[in-house]
Amino acid sequence: MTTFRTQLKLKENVTEDDVWETVKNWRLQSPHSSDNIKKELLSYANAPAHLAFADANSTIESKKLEKDTDFYWGFRLKEQEVNKTWNTYIVCSRKKEATYLTFETTVDGTIAKNIAGHKPQYFSKFITPLIDTSSNGNPKESISADITPAMAQLFIDILNGKKKIELPVVYISKQKSGQYLIDPERLAEKLHCMAFVFTEPSTDFSYRLKKETNGNNVFNGVIGIYWGNKERFYFHPSERLTVESIYHKIAEVTALKPFSKGTSWFTLLQLETEREQSRLKTEYERLSTGSTARIDNLQAQIKEKEEESTRLKKELEAKQKELNLYMETFEAENRKLTEENRILTEKIAALSASFSDKQELNSSITVSLPCTENELFPDEIKDFVKGLFYKTIHSEPAENDSRKAHVVENIKGQIDDWNFAESAAAQRYEKCEDDWIKNCSKNGSDLISVLRKHEFIDKSMPRSAHYKVAYYGDERYTVTIPKTPSDNRSTKNTWTDTRKKCFLSVYCKSKKDS
Repeated sequence: MTTFRTQLKLKENVTEDDVWETVKNWRLQSPHSSDNIKKELLSYANAPAHLAFADANSTIESKKLEKDTDFYWGFRLKEQEVNKTWNTYIVCSRKKEATYLTFETTVDGTIAKNIAGHKPQYFSKFITPLIDTSSNGNPKESISADITPAMAQLFIDILNGKKKIELPVVYISKQKSGQYLIDPERLAEKLHCMAFVFTEPSTDFSYRLKKETNGNNVFNGVIGIYWGNKERFYFHPSERLTVESIYHKIAEVTALKPFSKGTSWFTLLQLETEREQSRLKTEYERLSTGSTARIDNLQAQIKEKEEESTRLKKELEAKQKELNLYMETFEAENRKLTEENRILTEKIAALSASFSDKQELNSSITVSLPCTENELFPDEIKDFVKGLFYKTIHSEPAENDSRKAHVVENIKGQIDDWNFAESAAAQRYEKCEDDWIKNCSKNGSDLISVLRKHEFIDKSMPRSAHYKVAYYGDERYTVTIPKTPSDNRSTKNTWTDTRKKCFLSVYCKSKKDS
């Protein structure tokens, strides 16, 4: 599986020798490079066209190819660890006077659960002087208070999917306190050469983003990740967020994102095979005017080379399929871990075939329900819909020993745990109701403090006669609470109104009302 990959545009005057010098310095300063490897590296002053050297735990290899006006130089490092082998590929490709560098790390064997230790120090320490910052931007650059119109428009185009970007963009919005949920500089340093980090300069700019991106912006401390074609991911303040968790998400994105302009090591192998076939064909045509015996001999050699080429191609295809399998496994694991986050709905399509297979094996029926409302908390809408189905199927009349009765009874036996009253969402509501009723004799200020624990956001205005709270900050679900309730019954009535307006429920009355 691919655990890390990135692509950067290099300065116009950068050559393969500059990249080789950078690679060489990287390995010479690495504690994992053996003395034999270092000695071999030092024996080449310029980028070697064909390097192949190995010792007990490491292998280094290089290739240099030209095709038409394009030029390629690649370097491969193989390092053996316990139960797995790391392969690092660095390819410098020059196409139409532009030079790109791609860096890719793959692992064979056990899928790595934690890749933080494998981010190459190569980038932050050695490659930076070669990067074309005018094209790639500065990975540590943040939007500041004196943001230029051009930079603002660039970011708006990225959010709207109008601007193609080579590296993901991280945008950190301010919380109501004016502070950021995470240290931008520390995050930018961690994501050096992996992503751009921008920060919200002002509330006015946030309003502008909301207007010009149809609300596809983040605010109130939410952190957004964007990587082109309107693909995005959000981290909310309610989550336990760290620099490492954002780094892991960026690593996942870069692992799945293909190179748009750079060249992979597998492409070099294909080009090398094509060039060998072309050379053999030319040699055959040159010698075809000679004696028949010699031609027959050459044809036999060509056939042997073609068979070898076919074998190598099949081996390459097998490796590519193996890589694809690792990537599919990674995607499946990732979707499983992020099932509760419905924002990344575009990735569900990648699992549709597998999901259909499971349906057939389980003899189940899938119904897709359209709903553009986002869940306020995990499984909120899911538990609600399951509860509706549970209630409806249990109230459906059917004559004994009829086809309808058989189907209904079978479904009832399969969905015993769909009762909404026993779901996580219902328990969340009941906990809120318990705390509300328990504190109904207190003044409005104390009740507001209790409601904050249940994700109600205080929206009160100064000198107002009443408090106003919005569930999860969504002002469509705003509740008015007297600062001084008239009696306990008034507070309970307010609770009843709140439950009807803010909570999803498949029963009309709460347990305490019945």
